[in-house]
Amino acid sequence: RAIATWILGYAPDKRAVVEDLVYALEDPDSEVRNNATRALAAIGALAQRKPELKIRIPITRFIAMLDSIEWTDRNKALAALQNLVKRSDVKAVKELRRRSLPSLVEMARWQSQSHAYAAFVLLGRIAGLDEDEITARWPKERETVILKATDARTLRVWRPANGQIIRSHPE
Repeated sequence: RAIATWILGYAPDKRAVVEDLVYALEDPDSEVRNNATRALAAIGALAQRKPELKIRIPITRFIAMLDSIEWTDRNKALAALQNLVKRSDVKAVKELRRRSLPSLVEMARWQSQSHAYAAFVLLGRIAGLDEDEITARWPKERETVILKATDARTLRVWRPANGQIIRSHPE
């Protein structure tokens, strides 16, 4: 199964293998999950570069992996979500905030900055910060961004069509 998930990442028709790779994210073997996550993260990056391919990768399972007791699940899920969840995706940002805020806060505070960075980026997107602002605030304003993302009164998100920041109450 581990080899199969590794090979599926190289399939010529990426859309055809997404469902199988998402299914593999629930495999009891951590190597299978790791290979599936890596493949889906790479396919997700391709999907963003080439939207005409119409590849859709659901984020629900990655969000669940943020609560795993296995470090590799959490680390790989962070990497995948950093690529898949953009600030402009209001629904995904809300779902990430609703289901994973405590885990993201914990991971953004990890001692290893290279491992904490993806969680920090996701919290910055939840807080409504643009990519340049997130980068500028890392790592010296880590707690400020965490507080902004966890503010229970509002959730700031970007509406790219008109460039305005809108506020909505978290669910």
